[in-house]
Amino acid sequence: MSGLSVNLTLEGMDLAMDFATRLAAADMGELREGVGGVIESQTKRRIMSEKTSPDGEAWADNGRDNPIMDDTGALNDSIAYTVAGEVITVGASVPYAAQRQFGGVIKAVNAQRLVFTVGGKTVAVPQVEQIARPFLGVSTDNMSEIESEIDAFLREVAA
Repeated sequence: MSGLSVNLTLEGMDLAMDFATRLAAADMGELREGVGGVIESQTKRRIMSEKTSPDGEAWADNGRDNPIMDDTGALNDSIAYTVAGEVITVGASVPYAAQRQFGGVIKAVNAQRLVFTVGGKTVAVPQVEQIARPFLGVSTDNMSEIESEIDAFLREVAA
């Protein structure tokens, strides 16, 4: 007579099941709020000090005496996140945010020409090309910070 015997020992299964139960009961909204706050902070840091796109590319010089993307601080001040269900959205509410992110042409609307000063000289032109300076997005370094936020949340759940 032949036979087969299998012995299966699952060590730590009770710990894994306990963690799964705790995780299922955890407030995922709290995690999303934490991650949203981290991404908002990263975006503001990118504008105020890093001066690079999320992929690490330095923004083109603006040819002016003020910091790139920080003329009045309005763009930076408008950066905010929202959480709706499972979705975290980070964006900017100033009207020109999309033009800064994607670039484009700025045309005179209420006059025949745009008039501004560059390098001490007054310039009048019918339109100018706004160079894209992407500020929204997540870099590889940003992902590490986000992962740390998630890790801290999971450790809290496990405690």
